[in-house]
Amino acid sequence: MKTINKYITLSFFSTFLTYLFIIAFLIFLNYLYQILNTLFLHRPDLSIILNLFFHLMPSVVSLTVPITFLLSTIMCLSLLNEHRELLTLHTMGLDKTYYTKNLFLISIIIAVILMYFNAYIVPESYKNFKFIYFKQIISKPFINFQDNGVVNLENKKIFTKKVYKNNAYGIYIHNLIDGNILQTIYAKEANIRTDPQGNVILYLLEGKMNILNFQLHNEILTLSFKHYKFPVYKSEFNKFVPYNKTFREMNNKELIEEFNNSNLSKYKKLVLSEYFLRYTLSFSVIFFLFIGVLIGSIIQKNAKSLSFVASLLIILIYYFILSTSLTIIERVETLPLSFEIIGLIMNLPNFVILLICGVISIIQKVKI
Repeated sequence: MKTINKYITLSFFSTFLTYLFIIAFLIFLNYLYQILNTLFLHRPDLSIILNLFFHLMPSVVSLTVPITFLLSTIMCLSLLNEHRELLTLHTMGLDKTYYTKNLFLISIIIAVILMYFNAYIVPESYKNFKFIYFKQIISKPFINFQDNGVVNLENKKIFTKKVYKNNAYGIYIHNLIDGNILQTIYAKEANIRTDPQGNVILYLLEGKMNILNFQLHNEILTLSFKHYKFPVYKSEFNKFVPYNKTFREMNNKELIEEFNNSNLSKYKKLVLSEYFLRYTLSFSVIFFLFIGVLIGSIIQKNAKSLSFVASLLIILIYYFILSTSLTIIERVETLPLSFEIIGLIMNLPNFVILLICGVISIIQKVKI
């Protein structure tokens, strides 16, 4: 019986390793396409390019492993099913639990590894990638606002949810004045301009402002505004590294610190969504195993082509629900600021996969 498990495990790994490199290469090409024009324009040294690609690889692996695991599970079992090998095992009285227990163990091990990998290695690697990209390739002496980016200045921290041309949407500002007054601002929109002296002027629209005075027993003043001009003087940013730090570059410990240091609920929800996103993607391997085993045992013909189609469909559903979860956290104003609630919402894709598994199992039993 050990021979059967060994045979299935080896078949899985041969498929997994083959498609791991193929899918990783395709995802890597997508990243490369996004920076290719910049590389041609600035023509950096080969050593810098290789270093850039090296630090990009963990981000590629993070996306590749769950997708490859799903595809490999479906393809491994569907090929066995197509060759009537699964039928032979069922005739011997062996159920799915027996001959897939090694795959389940592998999925748990990979999920645990991915938890640490996504929480610490990927952010650190991506941070190094961004530093090389902006510091050694682009080196532009200005503030670079971008989607989900945090600009860290000496006494200011500016977060922008979405940036399009000269406009930012969903902007949060933390401004410490003279070490005694903390000004926190949220605005739905901001027009970004530069004055003749090189200062950056943010013309904020439709927002709220909290002013906390540490000297007056932490007295808080709350104001609403339709228009507000917020300057960032050239002297504040020209001596800093000219790239903004995103949530993606923060490890889980830094995200929790970011959460604790903020007093804006919307911003804290976005921090938590990134925090739980990493666990969601890590545990997706286990849920992909469940649905992969069910679908793989159903496919009896055209195993390779149907495995690709089924995997693609599941991945599309998964990432659509994941995108929906992020949208709910971002836009639903009445959503409570709670670790449990944000965690549940971010795990909706995994719950839906489990629900689909239940539906497939019920349909199979009805047919029997």
